[in-house]
Amino acid sequence: AARCVGFAASRCFLVHFAELKKALYELCSQFGPVLDVVAAKTLRLRGQAWVVFRDVESATKAQRKLHDSAFLGKPMRVTFAK
Repeated sequence: AARCVGFAASRCFLVHFAELKKALYELCSQFGPVLDVVAAKTLRLRGQAWVVFRDVESATKAQRKLHDSAFLGKPMRVTFAK
């Protein structure tokens, strides 16, 4: 079953929407097959994104390695989406 991992930056990303999705895809692909990257476009959800992995193992690896790491110069909180 696919598993979704949520990403949140402490401040808004100041990059174009398409660039953010591409950068997250490239970052997360090293942990396993990525099925989709969904980045929030609304002001309320700005700075948040969700990455859907093909399997739970890949999502778990990504969450463990990327939580509290820097992405585009900002710290990330990485948790499993509800």
